[in-house]
Amino acid sequence: MLTSILGYASLAMKKLPASSDVRKDLYMVISGARQAVDLTSEMLVYAGKGAIEFESVDIARVVDNMSSMINSIVPRKIRLVQKVTGDLPRLKGDQVQLGQVLMNLVANAIDALDQEAGTIQITTGLTEVDAAGLRQSFFASEAEVGAYLYLSVKDSGSGMDAVQVSKIFDPFYSEKGVSKGLGLSSISGIVRQHGGFAHVESSLGEGSEFTVYFPALSYSEVLSKQGSQFRSSSQNKGKILLADDDPRIRSLIHSILESAHFELTSTEDGKEAMKMVAENGPNDVLFLLDCTTPKMSGTEVYRQIRAQGLTTPVILISGYHQEQVISNINNDPNAHFIKKPFNVDELLDQVDRALSEQILTS
Repeated sequence: MLTSILGYASLAMKKLPASSDVRKDLYMVISGARQAVDLTSEMLVYAGKGAIEFESVDIARVVDNMSSMINSIVPRKIRLVQKVTGDLPRLKGDQVQLGQVLMNLVANAIDALDQEAGTIQITTGLTEVDAAGLRQSFFASEAEVGAYLYLSVKDSGSGMDAVQVSKIFDPFYSEKGVSKGLGLSSISGIVRQHGGFAHVESSLGEGSEFTVYFPALSYSEVLSKQGSQFRSSSQNKGKILLADDDPRIRSLIHSILESAHFELTSTEDGKEAMKMVAENGPNDVLFLLDCTTPKMSGTEVYRQIRAQGLTTPVILISGYHQEQVISNINNDPNAHFIKKPFNVDELLDQVDRALSEQILTS
């Protein structure tokens, strides 16, 4: 459902002139749908059905995406200040989990102010961390000196003494003596999984500052091929076979790819897709397969395509089993994955990448 909402909203946005007042309304639809995506991802992780999905992440974008939610929980008497630095290197991480870290730190800062007036400041940046800095940090036993992105949340609350600081990440610990649950310990696993660590500066009567650090990717690690020659061409780019059992998503993908000058044939089940491959497979430039098609899954269709010796690029689509799908295609340079929900540009980028990076094998 979210794939349809995001896809059609972004498609409509592209059809409107830049001056249209409707663009603002569509932006709010897309923004709300993105928050629903994040919430759904969190519920899947909580239920043991989702996997942390690492990608190239802009830390400033994480703060921006969480701004409306943060504003909704910060009391009016507290002044919220954001000092977010743009144009930073990226980090390899999961946006939903990083958003959770930010929300937990802000919630802790609100709690530290104890319903009093005060200030909470959120800061991002890039810094060099030396050996002394690592020794004074939490979870840094395996970290190395070097460049780190940081996310800091500072409050003007009552602060803590050294003993309280040493226990702040312990499960069920509260500096007020009343435990409310896992508290800040819940972020420690996320920080460790991202190869990061945390530092706490606090003194009684002077507030506290919690800073989490994450290894910065070099710009060369972020750049990837975009297949611009496919995106820019207005000529017929070839035939694509699409298999998806949701008619709304089939219609959405038809609209996106036909407007990009591809010719599409589609079906709702895997067995029918295999018949189409037998009839016209060698003439298709790409196979786009949902992993949960009835009668025969998209993953099984993919296996049979490869068993027939076809090296045509394949893009598998799923909103649930991405970790398993990715592990199954890791050794195939012509197999790719896109997670539901996706928008117009994400689909076109993946199609362009699959076609531009195609490797012919004998």
